[in-house]
Amino acid sequence: RNQIVLNDPIVVSVGFGAAFLQGSDERLFTIEGKREYYPEVHADAVRHGIFKPSSDHESQIDRWLFRVGLNAYKQRLAQRPLSIIPFEFKKFLRLWYATESAGWKGQLVLGLCSLLLAVPGFWQLWKWDPRRSQLAWAGTITIVYFILLYWVVIPINRYMVPVYPILALAAADWWLGWFQNRLARESSKITQMQS
Repeated sequence: RNQIVLNDPIVVSVGFGAAFLQGSDERLFTIEGKREYYPEVHADAVRHGIFKPSSDHESQIDRWLFRVGLNAYKQRLAQRPLSIIPFEFKKFLRLWYATESAGWKGQLVLGLCSLLLAVPGFWQLWKWDPRRSQLAWAGTITIVYFILLYWVVIPINRYMVPVYPILALAAADWWLGWFQNRLARESSKITQMQS
């Protein structure tokens, strides 16, 4: 269809280049940031020999956007190599709360909800031991895949939605165990008091 209708050999879709570019610089993480800093990032790419293609084919535009994003990473590493560490740490954290447009209150709610699932979910997956459990193995591979993918591109919470059912299953097991242990302790205290 893409070859016939668009005269463009797109196998599935395009868009990775744009997402990769947006994830290459923290100034581009928000809608306002994209409006303000895209011209600067594109101008820097031109200075380094990366020009927008004359064709309007989406596949070529996507490859160009990827090259612009790659240039942003290269310039960061060349000019501020140590900045990559806090940058990537910030991107990892943003996976669990960030949006492109919500204010701090919306992001706080997302972060707190993620915290209730992510921390116990990861801990329970670890306790299930992926080396011994096929469920833990499949869940861990899926989660790692999405984390790595969206850590490289734009780190936004909505892209992590596919991992939440897996984390919710693991977290539910952890929370259930926590409540059972708590009830057992309370029941034991009551029994001791009655004795």
